[in-house]
Amino acid sequence: MINAITIIKRDHRAIKTDYLQFKTLSGNEQRRIAEKIFSALDAHAKMEEEFFYPTVVKEASTDARILIESALAEHAETKQLIQRFRREQDWLGFEMKIEELLAGVMHHVHDEEKQLLPLVKDSLSQQRLEALGAEMDLHSPSRGQTVSDQIGEQLKSNAAFLTKKKK
Repeated sequence: MINAITIIKRDHRAIKTDYLQFKTLSGNEQRRIAEKIFSALDAHAKMEEEFFYPTVVKEASTDARILIESALAEHAETKQLIQRFRREQDWLGFEMKIEELLAGVMHHVHDEEKQLLPLVKDSLSQQRLEALGAEMDLHSPSRGQTVSDQIGEQLKSNAAFLTKKKK
């Protein structure tokens, strides 16, 4: 059975893959992928805020609760930026702004995976993580994707990015 930590990491990989694809595209295709990323970030944040974070606050260590306070502030900042980008009509500078947004998201992902998730893994039982994962999976933006699907997509995105970079 899939657990909450696996779902969070799966979502993170899917967003990273889309980000790599974003970097290989331009124009309307790049905007389409940007909107896909925005929607995934919205859904992922909502899933964490409704299911994962409240459980961690109730059941995990004080250190984990402190990290969640920081994560919630990062979510709020990301949501504000996404709302502003969605209203943005001028494409000039859009790519650079998205790069800045996603750099912040990748920092959040790194902190979550290296600091918060290990604390949660130590605090919650495997059974609890699986029960939480069952709830979260219904709301995950990467629901239905397997790790092998994501690896294949990431390899394609990496190859396209490297090809574009050589030009």
